[in-house]
Amino acid sequence: MPVPVRRERDTLGSATKPIQKPAKDARTVTDALNNLQTVLDKSRDLLTFAPVPGLSAALGALLAIGEQIKKMKSNGETVKAISEQIRKLNDVVGKVVRQVESRAERLQILPEQRGDMLDCMQAPGGWRERVNQLAEELSELLQKAEPCAEGPWYRRLFRTIRDEETLKTIHEDLTAVIQHFLLAGGLSIEALTEQSLALVETMHGDIKMLAAAQKADTVTRTQQRTRQQAESERMAIETIPHATNAGFNSAGNADKSSYLVGTRNAVFDRLDEWVSSELSVCFLVGAAGMGKSTIASEFCRRHQRELGASFFFRRGDARVGSTTAFFSTLAYQLAKSSKELRPHIVHAAERHMQAGNSQQMQYVVDDLLHTPLRAAKIAGVHFRVYVVVDALDECMESASQPDLVPECLRLLVSCALQHPFIRLLITSRPEPDYVGQALRRRPELKDSSVSISLYNVEDRLAIDRDIGEIIRTRLCAVQEGAEWYRRDESVVSRLTNQSQGVFVYARTAVDFIVRAAGIAQMEHRLALLLTPGNTYGLDNLDVLYRTVLETAFPPADLDPVTRERVGLMLAWIALCQYRYGVTPHRVQMVSGISCRESVPILTKLRSVIVFNLEAKDVREARFRAMHVTFRDFLVDRARCGELYHVDPQRMHARLAVDCLTFMRNNPRRELVFSSKSGGVIYPVFNWMDHVVQASPTRELVGLLFEMYTSTLTGRTSLPVFFCRERFSEYGGGSSLLRWVDMHIGRDLAKTMGEQMCLENQDLTVHFGEEITVSKRSPGSQEGLTVHEDRQRRDIWSSYIRPEVTSTPSPAPSPPAVHPARVRRPDRRGSPASRSRPVQDHSTLQESKSHASPGSLGYPKSRSRYSGGVAHGASSASRRQGGTMTRPPSR
Repeated sequence: MPVPVRRERDTLGSATKPIQKPAKDARTVTDALNNLQTVLDKSRDLLTFAPVPGLSAALGALLAIGEQIKKMKSNGETVKAISEQIRKLNDVVGKVVRQVESRAERLQILPEQRGDMLDCMQAPGGWRERVNQLAEELSELLQKAEPCAEGPWYRRLFRTIRDEETLKTIHEDLTAVIQHFLLAGGLSIEALTEQSLALVETMHGDIKMLAAAQKADTVTRTQQRTRQQAESERMAIETIPHATNAGFNSAGNADKSSYLVGTRNAVFDRLDEWVSSELSVCFLVGAAGMGKSTIASEFCRRHQRELGASFFFRRGDARVGSTTAFFSTLAYQLAKSSKELRPHIVHAAERHMQAGNSQQMQYVVDDLLHTPLRAAKIAGVHFRVYVVVDALDECMESASQPDLVPECLRLLVSCALQHPFIRLLITSRPEPDYVGQALRRRPELKDSSVSISLYNVEDRLAIDRDIGEIIRTRLCAVQEGAEWYRRDESVVSRLTNQSQGVFVYARTAVDFIVRAAGIAQMEHRLALLLTPGNTYGLDNLDVLYRTVLETAFPPADLDPVTRERVGLMLAWIALCQYRYGVTPHRVQMVSGISCRESVPILTKLRSVIVFNLEAKDVREARFRAMHVTFRDFLVDRARCGELYHVDPQRMHARLAVDCLTFMRNNPRRELVFSSKSGGVIYPVFNWMDHVVQASPTRELVGLLFEMYTSTLTGRTSLPVFFCRERFSEYGGGSSLLRWVDMHIGRDLAKTMGEQMCLENQDLTVHFGEEITVSKRSPGSQEGLTVHEDRQRRDIWSSYIRPEVTSTPSPAPSPPAVHPARVRRPDRRGSPASRSRPVQDHSTLQESKSHASPGSLGYPKSRSRYSGGVAHGASSASRRQGGTMTRPPSR
């Protein structure tokens, strides 16, 4: 005992170094234990990437043991030895983890899939038993270490020797446990791990193949279900009645897809503005042949990704020329083109078809459009879908059921108004006025739509430029046409001018030309097209014109009175001598048909005529044929048929009578200047043009005789005058006099020739075998005497002054017209002609006895008017002392 006391006493009495050494060792042990704990934590974290079965529990036990021995850090050497063993075991665990990671990377197994792979290491025997045994032995060591760390620190201080023995036991047992784990059964843990991973790899391959097979089977079953569902949907969609050739890209609409890049830019600019706006509906309105279908087809092509449905009406086709399958076809195309709408339409179609294939439009719209569109909106479907409807006016049911197409349009527009993601483009002719009816019926549509009129969008220069480009492109598409164009570029401009702004004529004409065999025949066909009245190569136009007329005026609706009025307006369109047409008010004053009757007739013809209904006063808006081929069509019975045919000779006679009657009933001053006549100068300038092309009806012949031969006391009653501008080439006068000479007689022709020369001093009329009007030779002395010239001026002055009431003397009746001379008698007649029966030729024979052949020339009138009215009697009657009287009041 004295020795230990002395040793302790020596220790306590010694210098500070023996006292500081245990403190230093304690700090070293503490640092080692802390580092060990950090290493163990990292290893446990590695197991999250390679979750090797059993190692997690083992590392947990090691961490717990480390915590316990950390409390017994006073036994430094033993604790350090135990720490080294634990570190050794941790290194083994790390190596195993790295082996697993390397194998997983080689097998291209994702971290989240490695747990399933390493589950194969849980098989009995081998790796599983060794790891489980390691975990159990470490747990036992932990139980031995726990009592050593119990109690307060001062108690543990007195148990240092006992704890030292316990730690030595733990150290020995831990060494044995680790050695057993590393080399149990003579197989190292590395080799066992490799062996287990090889087994895992094999099993993983099998599992992978099985999983791939299962996945393939799942995919196959999914695909089968998808195909079955798609087939079921397809069958349900196919049960929807539809027209297969209604779409813009169908073979039947190939002629409508001939858009030429770079043309119609003004129209597409307006359409782009609509696309960028929030308006639901766009109406594109234009006359027949203006290219509406081509524009609609190009719009579909440009917006094909957003195109839900398109329906191009075509007259004559039972499927696409009727509203029977119209809405069901739109639903069919929407289901085919939009996978978002498809299930909703299929579900709606299955319920709809239970009621039958043929149902009324309102039920079809509600079941196949409104219901699925509402369901799609509830399901959160929000995208833009375009629906394009072309040529609504070509619906064949418009004539038999006039309310059907407006109702169809109303239901169609309701879809766009109720479902804003539906954008609707509709093209139509101005007549029938379906668009105007829709706007009037639904005032709210005006705020949700835009109307584009081809009349107002494009100017004539732009239209001609586009037409010229179309002609040039189509012509140069064939070798002979390209060579012809290189030789003579004017062929394009000539055909462009002949087109008169009508696209369908340009296409029809150039196609007619390029079908020719060789350049020579092409030139011949161009000459035919430029010939007035040509009918070759224009069959498409004939169908178009006939369709417009039958739609506007169905044969069943043309009672005799209506037919007569329609025929008169068609005659004005076909035979009017003004290039830019006349107005309904002028027609009313000349022909007597009121504006209330003429304006509706012209409105129905706006597809083939130019007539601006948006004018401030529609009565003063000029109307004319949109293209000369329509005029040629009307006067050709073989092309237009009997019902709409305008007999040119008979109707020229009617218009000539109307002009002459109007001039007879209106004094010359009022013809041009009076508000009463409205300044109607058409009869003054154009009555002769109608006469020379007319048949000599009784009414026309009688009116000419009455106006040129009736006399009253004081002056002639003739209110007809010859305008110098109308005879600048002398052909007009010759034609008129020859017509009178052939159909009525030479005496009246001479009388009219005298009046013509009276008004135009430069003219001379030669009466021989053939009547000619020519310019009088310079220096000629032929003319009136001074007395006759003064008398002529007095007559002229008295006529242009206000009339004085006088008692008229009876005028001679017109002669009866020889039957051989009357080619097409006018069955209609006017009240004036019916009140004056045609008598014999006595008056005509009497005037013939005083006439003498030769040339008649008179000096120029000094009237302030450019063209004067001849109000003198014939030179023969003047020489016989005939009296000149004022015309009777009418």
